Amino acid sequence: MPTSQYDPNIVGILGTMPKPNISPSAANGWNNYQYISTVPQNRWEATGKVDYAISDNTKLSVSYTRQIENDQHPIGVWWTPPWTLPYPSNVVAATTSQEVMANLTHVFSPTTTNEFVFTLARYINPSTLANPKAVDRTALGST
Repeated sequence: MPTSQYDPNIVGILGTMPKPNISPSAANGWNNYQYISTVPQNRWEATGKVDYAISDNTKLSVSYTRQIENDQHPIGVWWTPPWTLPYPSNVVAATTSQEVMANLTHVFSPTTTNEFVFTLARYINPSTLANPKAVDRTALGST
């Protein structure tokens, strides 16, 4: 097929694909590309917990966690199978999360207990592309 008949949209997408770097075999699932990420994760986390015995029958437990992380995802944001190709641009995010958990337990008798559980979580994950031009339709020649 002459290259003049190629769909320019497909040519643009194929331009983002990496070249094969391994030989396909049963051991690697017949894949011809392997990527091993060496991107470090810059993470900070603080956790605190307080247990308080209000009385012999009433106990309170409260914990708080705050996490700050500069995520870099060269392949996928969460989980990716081993045969997944890296995205043309790293996905980066300044992630912040906070969690508050509380547990109040009161024992009325050996057969009656009341438990109150409270959890509040806040998770901010503003994912953006490190290089938006790597997937820009115009730059790739797509329409």
